[in-house]
Amino acid sequence: MRVVFLRMNKALFYTHRCMIVLYAMMLVLAWIIFIQHGKSDTFTVLILLTAIYGGMFFLHFKASNEVKNGTEVGKTLSQGLGCLLLLGFPIGTVVGVFILINTRKKKWQTSTLYASNPHESV
Repeated sequence: MRVVFLRMNKALFYTHRCMIVLYAMMLVLAWIIFIQHGKSDTFTVLILLTAIYGGMFFLHFKASNEVKNGTEVGKTLSQGLGCLLLLGFPIGTVVGVFILINTRKKKWQTSTLYASNPHESV
């Protein structure tokens, strides 16, 4: 029996991946700006920013992988990130609303195993 996994929730998958790129670019930009200013408390701020952006980077990466497989963990994590993004007016709000709309029951695609022969039990 051959089992095939289909990619689910493509729009949501790509949204999370775009957010990963956005956080990475913002972190690099912050490092460049803070290093150029060279103040004494710069290192502490950079550590804090790296932890925050790194955490968001990881959460979006985890959510994108789970969403791709259509798991309940991916749906829950996406909803949490969507609610958090609502605070980032105006761009974060738009992205957060988009994520929340795509995690509704009507739009969410759950993972299912498909066998090569439809009469075989999986």
